Amino acid sequence: MFKKISIILLYIIAIIILLIYGIAEVIPKFDLSGMNRAILLCSSCAFLYFGGLLLSKYINDNKPMKTNLWIFFILYVLLL
Repeated sequence: MFKKISIILLYIIAIIILLIYGIAEVIPKFDLSGMNRAILLCSSCAFLYFGGLLLSKYINDNKPMKTNLWIFFILYVLLL
């Protein structure tokens, strides 16, 4: 039960961070510097990556999820 809640929580945090980034793009008064935008994107990718890592750890034989993890990891490294 705790594992499912922690996985869901990681994904929810990532979505909230992406929503903050989207709001910063749309609303001109909510201006972020380039470094703050990079931090938001990297942290969102990190939460998605670790959520997928936990998901693939507790679900056996889930090849699409493992492929998804590699995609998240590559995206995370590129954003860093």
